[in-house]
Amino acid sequence: MAKRSKRQQAILRRNIFLGSVSLVLVAAIVLIVWVVASGLGDNDGNSSEQSTNSTPSQSQTNSDTSSDTSSDTQSPEPLPSTPDPVQVGEFEADANFTKTILVNIKNPLPKNHDYKANMMVFPSEYKWYSQAEVYRKIDKDIWPYLKAMMDAARADGVDIGIISAWRDYGTQVTLYEAQIKKWLDKGYSQADAEKEAASRVAVPGTSEHHTGLAVDFNTTQQSFENTKAFKWLKENAENYGFIMRYEKEKMDITGGIIYEPWHWRFVGINIAKEMNDLGYCYEEYCQYKGIGDYVY
Repeated sequence: MAKRSKRQQAILRRNIFLGSVSLVLVAAIVLIVWVVASGLGDNDGNSSEQSTNSTPSQSQTNSDTSSDTSSDTQSPEPLPSTPDPVQVGEFEADANFTKTILVNIKNPLPKNHDYKANMMVFPSEYKWYSQAEVYRKIDKDIWPYLKAMMDAARADGVDIGIISAWRDYGTQVTLYEAQIKKWLDKGYSQADAEKEAASRVAVPGTSEHHTGLAVDFNTTQQSFENTKAFKWLKENAENYGFIMRYEKEKMDITGGIIYEPWHWRFVGINIAKEMNDLGYCYEEYCQYKGIGDYVY
């Protein structure tokens, strides 16, 4: 029994040894497998983990910065251009066509300006009843837009006609001096009479009518704003490239010209829509776009 007991103890010790060796081998194998798996994970799968935890890429940073900047900027973005051609009346108009010339008391036309260039006589049926023939000229490039607008208004039952369009320098002198005399006759001083006159009739050389791009409709009374024609123009003129040039709240910007609901100016379809969307008068828009030597 004693010998058998010792033998059993020896077998037990051997089994324990073998078991320990087996455990060590298994642990070693597990360790090797883990190391290999970790290495493969670093090469193949860690990129997605890094993209989740890392700082944003340069393009993401630029995009975020751009978004922050655009939200802080005070200048509104321009409206997208209308595809051209666009159907305006009976012709296909170019929505991008424009004539951008700023004329006001601080931006007179140059001394060598050709007042008669590019003018045409428009048909008499578009003038306001018996209005003088001297005002029956317009820039020939904008006439199709103006004609289409007036045709559309008349088709909608609106009585509208032109009382004044292009004016040469001499005609403007006559109108301006008549205004001065009117205020002198009321007892105003020469300086005050000239100031009042200039708020109603532009100083010769500074009138938009010299360009052939502006028209006066129906009457030069501010009561025109209560007419069906004015309402129609406010709702539709931009579709033909026209803006109301002199607004009540913009007198300090437009050179002191009084509110003239009858005076409409061609700038181009896209520009007219953009200006109305921004709430800008032409001086403000020229500054916004960097057109010409902007001053007011």
